[in-house]
Amino acid sequence: MFSEERKDQIISLLQLKNRVTVLELTEKLHVSEATVRRDLQDLEQLGLLKRAHGGAVLNLQNNLEASYTERE
Repeated sequence: MFSEERKDQIISLLQLKNRVTVLELTEKLHVSEATVRRDLQDLEQLGLLKRAHGGAVLNLQNNLEASYTERE
């Protein structure tokens, strides 16, 4: 799976649940924790989410913005 696809899936999960854990994402995306953390860091820099201990939460200020792929 490509990085953009993973990031879109992370944002989709956050839009459904408002928060996700690194462990949950590693299991759903079949990637390492390091990969998930890098993806979360990239998405946080774009303002799409806020990282929290062990996972991430949806950035409510930007919840109506375009998906990661659309922003790229």
